[in-house]
Amino acid sequence: MECAKKTGVHVIQGTLESAGLDKNSFDVVLLDSVIEHVASPAALLRNVYCVLRNRGVVIVVTPKLNGPSHRLHGADWNGFRHGYHTFLFTAKTLRLLMQETGFRVLRWPCRNRILDDILILWGRKMADPKD
Repeated sequence: MECAKKTGVHVIQGTLESAGLDKNSFDVVLLDSVIEHVASPAALLRNVYCVLRNRGVVIVVTPKLNGPSHRLHGADWNGFRHGYHTFLFTAKTLRLLMQETGFRVLRWPCRNRILDDILILWGRKMADPKD
């Protein structure tokens, strides 16, 4: 983070809720290994929806429940470590959550191949009639 600050990049350290970001102020939000750690993934995605401009995109990267490592290790899979991940997702459950929070899940780009341990879904904020 200090390296980024030295190059002039504006760095906000904290949560999305505490950052004080303006509504409709971003074109892209990347949640890379974040959503599985929060207390309420739905609340997080609703907050992301608010800070995205119309047609903005959220990219969610998370370990994949039922991926090859989970199938290989079963109950010993590191995704199950107590206190580490609060929620785990399959492509179906993440897609449903994104839709329930207002996003249109994009068919491409996405990564949900059978041999992947990482799930990547993209969602688009469609025009909000209230804005």
